[in-house]
Amino acid sequence: MRNFLYLFGKEFSFQKAHMVDQLIKSMPVILMIDDNNADIELVKEAVNDGAIQVEIQAAYNAVQSFTYFRKLRDDDSQPKPTLIILDLNLPIFSGEIILDYIKSEPHLQDIPIVIWTSSTFKDDPAKYKSLGANEFIVKPMNYSDYRLAVQDIKRRYIGE
Repeated sequence: MRNFLYLFGKEFSFQKAHMVDQLIKSMPVILMIDDNNADIELVKEAVNDGAIQVEIQAAYNAVQSFTYFRKLRDDDSQPKPTLIILDLNLPIFSGEIILDYIKSEPHLQDIPIVIWTSSTFKDDPAKYKSLGANEFIVKPMNYSDYRLAVQDIKRRYIGE
């Protein structure tokens, strides 16, 4: 008797299913913290346009991001993000509070953080880099520049 697993509408032997599971677990993960679903979808589309596929995890506010971080701390099987993309203008708590939390937690502080925001205050880049962000990027307004900026972030932090 052969054992099979159905995954993505296809039949896999358990051996192949295990290989698929290992592939998914080894995939780089980006945690995107942004309350704008359109931004998250654009990043997903742009970041997966290439040879290296990336899993995008989304948190739409601070509460969701803190819940995600707690799961990372409490469950070793949760994949740690390769990169965090953080918007500053969030409901409940600002991105600055989330950045401060990330940098204060030993299990998170080594994850690179890119501030991805619509804020154009001239002092913000220096301020957020001094708080521990690796980069500060103002979200481009047109689609092609947005896509290029996301692909550039992917190249620098994940590869390709």
